[in-house]
Amino acid sequence: MPGILISFDGIDSSGKETQAKQLLKNVETTGRRVGFFQTPDYTTASGIKLKHLFQDQDGSWDNLTWPEKMQLIAANRAEHRDEVIHLLQQDGIVIYDRYVPSSIAHMMADALDSKATELDRQAIQAQVEDHEYGHHQMPHENLSIFLDLSPAQAASLLQVRKQQLAEGDEATDRLDLQERIYQAYQWLVSNFPDRCIKIDCVEKDHLLAIDVISDKVWQSVTNRFPDLIADS
Repeated sequence: MPGILISFDGIDSSGKETQAKQLLKNVETTGRRVGFFQTPDYTTASGIKLKHLFQDQDGSWDNLTWPEKMQLIAANRAEHRDEVIHLLQQDGIVIYDRYVPSSIAHMMADALDSKATELDRQAIQAQVEDHEYGHHQMPHENLSIFLDLSPAQAASLLQVRKQQLAEGDEATDRLDLQERIYQAYQWLVSNFPDRCIKIDCVEKDHLLAIDVISDKVWQSVTNRFPDLIADS
């Protein structure tokens, strides 16, 4: 079985990192080689620069054009390209907290307004993919998992997290921006069901437990890649 790249994508505080690490544990039980990566990776120089831009500590994220933002995020992600490719070549499983679909959604939200056409969305998608998969030669994801949580619910969780961790506000925290990003993810799921799936994280207006969401993710992943279990 060849390597598999699975990404968790979605709005801020929708549980991407949590669910990515839950999937990591599940994959480890199969005996497969598995690696976890994040974008942005704030441990690198480019990641620190991004963090400072998000928090207006060294320039302003809002003052950058969307192509400049795309390039900065892509460069940060590409720092792990060789590790990712090596793991895939070893038939391993790569799990990403935010991958190229996240960049597509964010750039659509940044560049387009409510009058955007289908062609406008396709143009942004094409430019991001060309930069990521072409210029940086990042491998294509096999599956992008969109964790579906409303922007308002995610915003409440974000405020709790920032208080707990004493984190400052960031340029991307705005609810209106997160709503546009959410719509962009919905567009990706609707248009690319072969590689983008949605996991509902809410039932009857209540956030599902982490383990319940994790079970839904694992079921979807093993349905899509049955050899993942068969090979274990």
